[in-house]
Order: sequence, then structure tokens, then C-alpha cells
Amino acid sequence: MWARLIFCAFWILSSWKYSAQQEEIQRFIYSEEFTPDKFKKKLSGSQFQSSALPLFLAYDAKLSGKGSEYFRLIEALIPTPATFESNGFLNYFYHLQLASYYCDKGLLINAKSQAEIGSKIADRNHEKVWQASVYAQMGKIYAKAEKKDSCFMYHKKSIEFAKRSEGFIILSRCLHDYAVSSAHFSQIEQA
Repeated sequence: MWARLIFCAFWILSSWKYSAQQEEIQRFIYSEEFTPDKFKKKLSGSQFQSSALPLFLAYDAKLSGKGSEYFRLIEALIPTPATFESNGFLNYFYHLQLASYYCDKGLLINAKSQAEIGSKIADRNHEKVWQASVYAQMGKIYAKAEKKDSCFMYHKKSIEFAKRSEGFIILSRCLHDYAVSSAHFSQIEQA
């Protein structure tokens, strides 16, 4: 009886520790101090071995410009969506990364459906930062599809949500994405 109780207490404490570390990484991704180098240090310094680690490592590989490693890590995660369903942020982040992956691969229908799932999760959690990131991704998808009007509509929505959020880092990312799309469509004045 005592052994089972101790085991349960240990399991609860260890899962709380992992959850707290995931929340810390979540806050860091959208914080003002975020840089790819600091993100890599935070990942290597974290002691948790959870199902979220491959997702964060894939994101780090994308930020670091390691395309083949990024594709390998994301492709390994594709068959495991149920792994992230219990955590709102991880579920959202998983679908956002899949949308980005499919967009990079040119599979725009898949990218759009993943971004729409991410948008629903962001709406359900009332997270403006998440919604801004999803709309920015939708803008990238429509830019890749050469649909200028939809591209700019989503980029403008992303900027609106980013302005309503608390952080300036997401606003700067959304403005950057808008400028990249403006340059893509040769609208240098807007960029």
C-alpha cells in the first residue's frame, strides 16, 4: 500500500516538474529574450525527457537552418498527434509546426488544414499570441499559393492579434512575415 502511494506521489511530482518545464519553454518561445541560441541552451539545460522534446528540437532545427534535421524530426512526429492532445499549447504548437512543414514541402492543402486546427485550439484557449502565429502561417501558405489577397488578409489579421497581445516579439515576427510577403509580391513600398 505504502509503495503504491509513494510511487503515485513520485509520478505526480515528476509529471508536474515536466509540465512546469514545458510551460517555461512555452513562455520563453514568445518572450522578448527569445533567440535561437538561447532556445537551444534552454532545451539542452532542461532535465525532462517528455514527448514534447522532439517537437521542440524540430523547432530548434528549423530556427537553426538545419532543414534536413527539421524534416526528419517532424516526419517522425506526424503519426503521433494524440501525444499532444492533453496539453493545449503542445497541441497547438504541434499543428503549427505541421502547417509550417507542409508549407515548406509545398503540400498547401495539408498545411492549411493543420493551420485551421491550430486556429481552433488557439480560439478555444483564448490565446491571442497563438492566433497571431497561426494567421501569420496562413499568410505564408497563401503567399506560397500565389494568392495575394488572402495572403495579406491573414497577415493583417496576425498583426491585429499581435497588437492585442502582451508581447512585442510576436508583433515584430508578424510584421516581418508581412514584409517578406510584400517583397514576394514585389510590393516594395509596403515591405
